[in-house]
Amino acid sequence: MKQILITGYIGYNNAGDEGIARVITGHLRERIPEVEITMLSSNPPETAYAYGVRAIGWRDPVAIAEAVRHTDLTILGGGGLFQDYWGFDPTTILTRDHWGLSFYLSPALLSAIYAKPVMLYAIGAGPLLSEYGRQYTKVAGDIASRIAVRDEGSKDLFISLGVNPAKITVTGDPAFDLTPAPDAAALDEVREWKSDGPAVAVCLRTWNFGADSTFSDREIARALDEFLDREGGRLLFVAFEGGDDVYCANRVAGQLRHKDRATVLTRWCSPETIAGILSNASLVLGMRLHSVIFSLAAQVPVVALEYDPKVGALAELVGIRDFTLPFGGLDAHALSERMRQALRESPRLRELGGKATAEMRVRARQTADIAAGLLNQAPATIDYGPDTRDLIGRLVAAQINLTEAMIKRVEACAEALGQPTVGIRPLAMADAVVAKVKNLVGQALP
Repeated sequence: MKQILITGYIGYNNAGDEGIARVITGHLRERIPEVEITMLSSNPPETAYAYGVRAIGWRDPVAIAEAVRHTDLTILGGGGLFQDYWGFDPTTILTRDHWGLSFYLSPALLSAIYAKPVMLYAIGAGPLLSEYGRQYTKVAGDIASRIAVRDEGSKDLFISLGVNPAKITVTGDPAFDLTPAPDAAALDEVREWKSDGPAVAVCLRTWNFGADSTFSDREIARALDEFLDREGGRLLFVAFEGGDDVYCANRVAGQLRHKDRATVLTRWCSPETIAGILSNASLVLGMRLHSVIFSLAAQVPVVALEYDPKVGALAELVGIRDFTLPFGGLDAHALSERMRQALRESPRLRELGGKATAEMRVRARQTADIAAGLLNQAPATIDYGPDTRDLIGRLVAAQINLTEAMIKRVEACAEALGQPTVGIRPLAMADAVVAKVKNLVGQALP
């Protein structure tokens, strides 16, 4: 039985990334029915249940190494994994402290050590704000046998880093092929939302890079009020990722004049349910990338707020650049007018969304075809290049130094407690220190 290891932003209840995971697992099983899939997750029990996979904790480097050792293919993706907005610490790679870019790199580097094929699957790349981020992303690209990116900008970035362009294919985001839940229209909040005029879905997130959230909240609220003044209807704020999106929605909703026409959806919803809710909209104001994708897939007019280059890249790819506004420096009147224009041009935008989605679904399935091809091809010896060899050597040396430093600290503890250290193995020494401390604590208790 073939085995695949998938690493992505999984287990965080982000509707976009969970939707991606849903489609990827489905596409792979269609092509390789007997495949056994393992996912790295922040919530292994929930992930295992949701996707019918084996799931292991993302902060367990020993389990990750074992999973890589037994896999036949390592997949990184999909989604915008290769960015360093929140920094990047290379010393955390292959440790339980890895996160963000260092977490996604750990399975790639282990795969190189174990000579396992790697695929970057429907990846978004950038921005990369640090030199370390650029160096290590290049290494991931060099390790990968194939790279499927979801937009031209990501392809250009990998090429600019020196990654071989022959291995890169522009495909599409898997979430275009997510099946919406048909019963979303029966939710009480959705029925009320659709009861009076245009039903506008609003999908926001907090963002403070190059934008002031206080200003943006105010301008969005003013734009929504102006839209309601002129078009009527109701607003439904739909959260894609738990508490923060709900908090952002409440901030904006709290500034509306027409509070009586707005509802913040606070219940947890699956990606399929959220896609189903957006399919019932007359118009979507989308900041979250996958709110735009779900809208296009449902042929619902959408106005996108470009807080990240990936939103603009999608807009270019599907032809909705005219209905995409930069999040930094929003103008309430301009946003309201663009929303009203999208509503007026609904037939054209629905047709555009239908054509774009048909192509994106083909591309999404093409990505799965590439993965299946890698899984079925004969094992080959791969030279990952000098950058990767050097990086792996430096990482191994760093882990050796870290291990030695920890052993010295255990020795110091043992000596302070009067425990022997000469000829004692580190783990036995640590066990003896723990036992001694427990004994001393027990003696100190009344």
